Amino acid sequence: MLPSPETCRRWTRRTFVRRPGRAVAGVVLCFAVAAIALLDGQDGAARLFGALGGVFLAIYAVANLIVWRAGGLDE
Repeated sequence: MLPSPETCRRWTRRTFVRRPGRAVAGVVLCFAVAAIALLDGQDGAARLFGALGGVFLAIYAVANLIVWRAGGLDE
């Protein structure tokens, strides 16, 4: 269940929503390491870093959803 728009507006003041740069860096780094591991033939490491990249991607998507839902509200 998604949070209400008012809750999203309160959450936009949180650090992970205002500055998602760490999540983006985590996505890029994990997927790059997963690609290198696949090229090197290390399937276990590729799965691990692919899953970690998916977690960072999910965090980034939630932060964008919160900002998007809060943007439609009047200040």
